[in-house]
Amino acid sequence: MNTGRTQRTVLAGTFTAFLLVAGLGNQWVYNKLLDHIRVGDNSGWQLLARISFPHWVVDKSGKFEGLPSKTMTGMLVGAVLLIVAVAIVIAIAARRDGFSAVITGWFATIVGGAVYGIALVTIAGSNFVSGRRSLDTFLTFTSEGAGFGLLVGWAVGIACALAAGPGGGYAATSSYAPPTSAPPYPQNPPSGGGYRY
Repeated sequence: MNTGRTQRTVLAGTFTAFLLVAGLGNQWVYNKLLDHIRVGDNSGWQLLARISFPHWVVDKSGKFEGLPSKTMTGMLVGAVLLIVAVAIVIAIAARRDGFSAVITGWFATIVGGAVYGIALVTIAGSNFVSGRRSLDTFLTFTSEGAGFGLLVGWAVGIACALAAGPGGGYAATSSYAPPTSAPPYPQNPPSGGGYRY
């Protein structure tokens, strides 16, 4: 295990996840989405809505004036937990021989997005969603977060592969070397006409 490469891989994946959440999930992109997205619309705004799901809001002005503090807290805590989850999953996988950096980064983003959804519903509760918390609510927000990871996780995977170096991962290492000569055969076969099984 190469500790330097492991650290580079974790840092590259974590930083890329941070850039995605900071760039796509911020309140200014969210505000623009609220202006343009319509139910049943088949435009690019629908895609942007999916890839900007880990929303975070720091300024309660404009459209966010009535946003409950618990919801703001849930969004911010969820965004931080998303990035932490990505770092943990990549760090665990990067310690293994023969891991695929692209797959690991992608999977880590899916897990991180799901953690965001769970944290948001857990903290914001009924302030964010209509009614009370339920299994359906948890599953809905978990799948929304995992969908974010599915759609943009490839970017984290590519960053991990570039940081891991040639081959996009770590090659499995072994101290095995093939023998230089053939194994010795018995000189005299057993009596009785051959070998017994």
